Amino acid sequence: MEYPLFALKAGDKRVRTYERNGNTVTVMPGSCGCATIHDKDLWIYCISQLMDARNRGRVIAPTVRFTAYDFLIATGRGASGRAYERMEDMLRRLKGTVVETNIETNGQRERRGFGLIDSWRVVEKSPVDDRMVAVEVDLPRWLFRSVDAGKVLTLSDDYWGLRKALDRRIYELV
Repeated sequence: MEYPLFALKAGDKRVRTYERNGNTVTVMPGSCGCATIHDKDLWIYCISQLMDARNRGRVIAPTVRFTAYDFLIATGRGASGRAYERMEDMLRRLKGTVVETNIETNGQRERRGFGLIDSWRVVEKSPVDDRMVAVEVDLPRWLFRSVDAGKVLTLSDDYWGLRKALDRRIYELV
């Protein structure tokens, strides 16, 4: 959480590098720009779905399937046609943004690159009706391991009411 992996504004195409104690984190945007802090809602939603299933004793996996409508309503976006289009843009930015870091474990340094999501899939009703029936998101292994181990923080429901990107970033830090 120390490093802002998510941009505060849409269209940010800057490469950002953060360094501390010999460790670096570089965030590189994809062709659609860097994933924004509002795109992070998809991460939060998927994590909450996994944590709920885990807490109920169900087996969880890195692939999360949900209805687009449920996501849009839960995150306060509404269910207009434009909201569905923005959701696809969100998926593209999350997939396209690449994070590179160097990790040292047991005296061995490793450089690694990963996307904020591994892949996504939209299931549509039919070839003539492009309405989203379901969405599947494959979370990165490192994020899934954190969820599986229960190493996630709980957010207040009031978080969804924070519309300004800077307010959301401040909430994360505090």
